[in-house]
Amino acid sequence: MRIRVPRFGALGRAAPSAGPPERRWATVAFLVPPLVAACGDGGEAPWPPPPFELDSASFVVTAYEEGDPELFLVRNRFDTLWARVTDRPGLDNSATWSPDGEWVVFHSDRSSADSLDLDLFLVNPEGRVPPVPLTSDPAFDYLPSYSPDGRYLAFLSRRAESPRESEGDAAARAHIYLLEVVGRTVHRVTRTPVNVSLGASWMPDGQSLLIARREGEDGPTALVRVTLDLGAPADRPMGTREEVLVADSLFNYTPAASPDGRRIAYTAESSEAARVVVLDLETGERTVLTDAGFHYVDTWTPDGEWVAVTRWDPAQGRREIWLLDPDGELPEMPLLAATNRSASDVAFRPVVRP
Repeated sequence: MRIRVPRFGALGRAAPSAGPPERRWATVAFLVPPLVAACGDGGEAPWPPPPFELDSASFVVTAYEEGDPELFLVRNRFDTLWARVTDRPGLDNSATWSPDGEWVVFHSDRSSADSLDLDLFLVNPEGRVPPVPLTSDPAFDYLPSYSPDGRYLAFLSRRAESPRESEGDAAARAHIYLLEVVGRTVHRVTRTPVNVSLGASWMPDGQSLLIARREGEDGPTALVRVTLDLGAPADRPMGTREEVLVADSLFNYTPAASPDGRRIAYTAESSEAARVVVLDLETGERTVLTDAGFHYVDTWTPDGEWVAVTRWDPAQGRREIWLLDPDGELPEMPLLAATNRSASDVAFRPVVRP
């Protein structure tokens, strides 16, 4: 269904549901080919993209094992023997691929035996090496997203910003940060707290991030594009300019840019449903892909042909990954074609240019 609405028009009052249990810790893993150059304000990537075959594409999903969220590598849509990437009690999810398709970064509470503490870990999904910690701050570090060039990881953290902030204050003041993969230096991006436990995703230009920011503790959540100054000094936030893309009365989150940078898919949640919406950045036109139920945007396929979403059935406590046509013309279809195993939060392995 295609509708035309004012860019900042109200679509109804929001009252977000709890959603899937792991959704509070999940991220949109925005995946693009590694050779992406800055392309101006449009944020467009080189086009056409590398060849991508949906039926043979591999990806990582989150699935529950004995009550614990774990990561699994699925080698294609018809694979029923998933390879386990993580294997321990506790929280392991929110996968994002390195642009070369060799590594996966995720967040986990494995570094803390006595209390919940999330940090970022790097692992080879083929199982050749154990996970390596990338952060060790006592505050939560979670919801990672690889930059298109592989130099940075964007993530959310509740770490204290100054000696004047107590632990209690810092817990309510989450910011977006960048971690330099080489050197492990951390830079703050946002100048003001995002005020919500939602991570960032990259635009294909590699020069800007998409974030969700709540207006007040109980207000609506807007989608914002943050332009980065990657050469900013350490004592100054990297975010230089913020552009509000979506601002209405709904709870808007999980923004994911299409590989060509022209559209954004996101979740627009109210008390009745969590709908998938595609925003055309040039025209402001919004296409609502789901009218009812609870659907949460994960990512786009690397060729830009499909939007992958997690469908949540609260009555059965079941999660399924579906593919939606971003134009709203083709029927939706399940990603997993040979198993009905419950899964969520898909991250496709990037297609590397030859």
